[in-house]
Amino acid sequence: MLFPRVLKGDEGARRVFVARLLGQLDDGKRGQHLLETALALTQEGFHLQHSAERLGVHISTLRYRLEKLSELTGLDLESVEGRFQLQMAARLYLMEQ
Repeated sequence: MLFPRVLKGDEGARRVFVARLLGQLDDGKRGQHLLETALALTQEGFHLQHSAERLGVHISTLRYRLEKLSELTGLDLESVEGRFQLQMAARLYLMEQ
């Protein structure tokens, strides 16, 4: 029920949504790498090769990080819905920075 409220412009829901998906990624070096990965993936349209090049990592490293992102966020990043939610969270996160 949170995501529809985010789409309707509920600011409180937006903060909770971003914190729930990306807040835990902004913790320590490993988390920072995962946050950078999430941002790169969304900016590159989930194109793995382009994202790996943008991050300067091997594609296997990117796949590992993608798996970790999926585990930590609870999103199925192979699905359109999961990718859309991560893209929304990334855009909202960048707006707050």
